[in-house]
Amino acid sequence: MILTATLTCPACGHTTREAMPEGYSPVECVCPSCASPIIAKSGECCVFCAYSDAYCPPRQRLRDGCCGG
Repeated sequence: MILTATLTCPACGHTTREAMPEGYSPVECVCPSCASPIIAKSGECCVFCAYSDAYCPPRQRLRDGCCGG
């Protein structure tokens, strides 16, 4: 299970390495560089699935259980 991800701000392109909580996925956060709100895209469960290089832990668990892993 991947528990850290590189989150990219859609407004300014700033990247930051973030720990992903295992139990819930945030739908919004604030960019530490430009202070813009980062909000999950429609159809995505959280900011990590929308703007990072890894799926959130709950979604990883779902994918691992599908079709034999």
